[in-house]
Amino acid sequence: MPSAVALRRIDVGNAKRYVILLIGVILNGVKRYILVREKNIKLFPRWYMFRCEILDELSYTFTFHVNRRDQINAKNKIAGEYMYVLKESFSELVNMYAFSLAANKVAEELEIEGEEGISGLWVYKYRNGSYRNFIPRYFSTLDYLAFMIYELSRGELLPNIKYKEPKKVNFNQIIKALMKSEETDKCLGWLSLDDRKHILLILHKAFYKITEYGQEILKRYRDIITHRYLPGIDEMTISTERDGIKTRVLNTGKLYSISDGQNKWDHYGGPEFRFFDLIEVSKILLDNFYCMLNELSKLDVMKEVINFESSNIT
Repeated sequence: MPSAVALRRIDVGNAKRYVILLIGVILNGVKRYILVREKNIKLFPRWYMFRCEILDELSYTFTFHVNRRDQINAKNKIAGEYMYVLKESFSELVNMYAFSLAANKVAEELEIEGEEGISGLWVYKYRNGSYRNFIPRYFSTLDYLAFMIYELSRGELLPNIKYKEPKKVNFNQIIKALMKSEETDKCLGWLSLDDRKHILLILHKAFYKITEYGQEILKRYRDIITHRYLPGIDEMTISTERDGIKTRVLNTGKLYSISDGQNKWDHYGGPEFRFFDLIEVSKILLDNFYCMLNELSKLDVMKEVINFESSNIT
């Protein structure tokens, strides 16, 4: 039978081997982390290059420039500053679209190169992260446009809404107000009847060519990301939902249901949204808003703040 001293030596020897093994695991993990980090750092220039190529393909070149600074009256300052904001918001939308597609291209190349692990990182972190807020930002941009129109009417389009409550002015309200305003031919604020008619036609282009399926994607995605959770794009974020909640456009991939006798929950094995479905809808929205901005620049109310010269999205 081994003595206590011998047993102690065995324990010490095992502990040393365990510590050495643990240090080896930690060092290998650190080495792997450093290699992945270095690989990622080298990929960022490729990502930016792909983004630039996509922007060139989109070729969104405005034929006008907004003169927002050299203005001395309220009408021109409002028109100029809001048009500048709308162009900037559009530019950010274009970059969300371009960076997400560029990240997807990087991921595809990594998969071909046999780097599946890093490829997944580029899909779910960089691609999805770049795209995630595109749709809510588009709706916000429409509300920016609506508030500009409200301000240019000096609040007369919606006379019952106090100007101190801007959250109560939205895109759909302004469309209804413009339709109603055709009953009078007098100016509302700085907006003539011709301007109001033209603006109404422009606003109706916001969702031009969006199919019924595309409209369902927009509604579900906006509702989920605004009120529920981060939606899954080619991945699962929330797999279980109560029956009847209707967060999904694709009602497929249901694996099973569970019930406690009072409520039923459906468990899904597929994502809520597909990336290329979202990209297809987003490209149509970008084309629509690009046309809308160019037409807005030709309104009579914009004459003193718009210079017609080319400018690109960067």
